[in-house]
Amino acid sequence: MLALFDVPSLDRALALSLDPKLRRLLRERVDHLRDGPVAEITYYLCVGPGISEDDILDEIGMVPTRSLDGAQFGSDSFHPWHQYVADLGGWFEVILGAGNDAAFVLMIQDSDGVEPTLIDYCRTYAGDSVCG
Repeated sequence: MLALFDVPSLDRALALSLDPKLRRLLRERVDHLRDGPVAEITYYLCVGPGISEDDILDEIGMVPTRSLDGAQFGSDSFHPWHQYVADLGGWFEVILGAGNDAAFVLMIQDSDGVEPTLIDYCRTYAGDSVCG
């Protein structure tokens, strides 16, 4: 899991050996962040094979597959609360708002080895915006 919390950390990540598609997506985001005031309140988390929902929860304190009241994705009481989910072709982008103070952007690889619940969530809500 790659955690990127400001423009310098995004720049450093671009020097790593990354999936070419992820590198392009991150480059686009770095360029976008440079143009606006949100760079210091946007936290990117790149999720690939072997990363669990609990790993995400440990890193950012939330996970999109659990409602704010604790209900699990797939249950009748689950209510999605993401701001946006996009299918970027091989990667999903999930934007989670955290009040007015921060945004968490999860880049989730659409790949074997990625927790199936995360992939199912992304496929279910791709193109969906402003839930919750």
